[in-house]
Amino acid sequence: GHTLAEYIDAAIQIKRYGFDLCTHVILNLPGDTITDSIETAKILSALSNDCVKVHSLYIAKNTRLCEEYENGTITLCSKEEYFRRVTVFLEYLKPRIAVEPYSGKGCCILQLADKLVEIKRRT
Repeated sequence: GHTLAEYIDAAIQIKRYGFDLCTHVILNLPGDTITDSIETAKILSALSNDCVKVHSLYIAKNTRLCEEYENGTITLCSKEEYFRRVTVFLEYLKPRIAVEPYSGKGCCILQLADKLVEIKRRT
């Protein structure tokens, strides 16, 4: 992992050398709120990201994270709350930042992709 300060430092260095900056974000980490989604969008916008990929947390079987999820130590937001977080994230993200498509094993990917397209069309 990395801290926010380490990410910011790396992003500044990447832009300083003229590289495009694409950041991957997970908007349903345990303990995160909609406020975290908004602040993430503001930080990515301030750092002049060129593109972003939005993911949902994937919990693989037979991992410590899976054990914590199954025994209730950690919880994830509902699908509806996740869509709300993505919607608000995109509303706060500067329009010049491209949202790249993604694929994966997480739930709701096709529905979310449709929502992303709809939101970006409105901006």
